[in-house]
Amino acid sequence: MAAVVPDQQWGISAAADGGFELKNGWLPRSQTELWDINSIGRVTSGGTSYLVAVVSDGHAAFEDGIAVVEAAARAAVEAVTSDPGANLNATRRLGPIA
Repeated sequence: MAAVVPDQQWGISAAADGGFELKNGWLPRSQTELWDINSIGRVTSGGTSYLVAVVSDGHAAFEDGIAVVEAAARAAVEAVTSDPGANLNATRRLGPIA
């Protein structure tokens, strides 16, 4: 998983600002002609390693599936690396929510 050929450096690697190790998978479904696109592995962001897996299906094109997988990977890593207290502090300044 660490030696990723350039043609397959897509998927969860979009969430990395450091190293990554991954395995991608794709399958065009014969009955629906829609694509299943998956990516799993380890990405490093902000100096911390995260295990990330994105599994998806129903994409009209291979490239569409890659775009969705990469957006999901970025969102997942961002969710665990963002400052969890940022929204809490904003709420405290505004007062209690009724």
